[in-house]
Amino acid sequence: MGSPTVSFVIRPDKIKADGTAPIFLRASYGGRSRYASTGVRIAPRHWNGKKRRVKAACPLAALFNRRLDDLYSTALAASFEVGSAEQVIAALDGSSGTVSGYVERLMAGMDENGRYWDRRKYAVLLNKLHSAFGEPLGWASLSSEGLRKFERYLREQRGNSPNTTRREMKRLSTVCNHAVRDGVLKDDRNPFQRYTLPKGEPVEKRRLSLQEIDKLATVELEEGTRKRIVRDSFLVALYVGGLRISDVIILRPENVKRNRLHQRMQKTGSIHDIEIAPVAL
Repeated sequence: MGSPTVSFVIRPDKIKADGTAPIFLRASYGGRSRYASTGVRIAPRHWNGKKRRVKAACPLAALFNRRLDDLYSTALAASFEVGSAEQVIAALDGSSGTVSGYVERLMAGMDENGRYWDRRKYAVLLNKLHSAFGEPLGWASLSSEGLRKFERYLREQRGNSPNTTRREMKRLSTVCNHAVRDGVLKDDRNPFQRYTLPKGEPVEKRRLSLQEIDKLATVELEEGTRKRIVRDSFLVALYVGGLRISDVIILRPENVKRNRLHQRMQKTGSIHDIEIAPVAL
């Protein structure tokens, strides 16, 4: 299959107030890509997409290009020795990198694929890990005892419910499983092999009646308020076939064509094509 390929990409969708966008290093292999921040931010007009270089018009072009050259050399050398895109990115951190760096790279990939809701969940998890262990967080801290420590931290110090605690631990388990798959963490070092997930609690769910939905839809709420946004998002999800909130958040006008919703689902990657109820239009 050859070796992983290495290149640089600019993210104009992440422009800050100062007009600069970040440059990411992208490693690709076997149809999968992983990303690492280069620490370089420039105005999009200063990026040469063909040469993957900062244009001379940028005042700091020489400094930024040296930074990119150094990262490229390190990543390229790693690409000849490893068998996955993730291992190339990990080489930039040294050894197998850190939990902090690995989760940040997962989040960068989620950004690239438009999985903004998932990215937010992992950002919350990383924040909790840093609060519990400090940062940067190394893989050695995630022993089976470390996992029990984190579970206690979630319950006792963060006040998370049994169900929230279980979800966070499952999410951390997913991180470790991905790390094993990507060759960053050895299978026998996966701490979840010696740890049992905490139990959750049954959740009582009740359906709203049609009358209750009508009442909710007709409540007068001020435009732009949090309550109005939440209420309207719920109704949109209901009227277009029960969308997940992660899919409602990324809805765009171009997803609606001839009174039909056409959108790729965040969780499954499948295409959702359904007629929109007239009341939602």
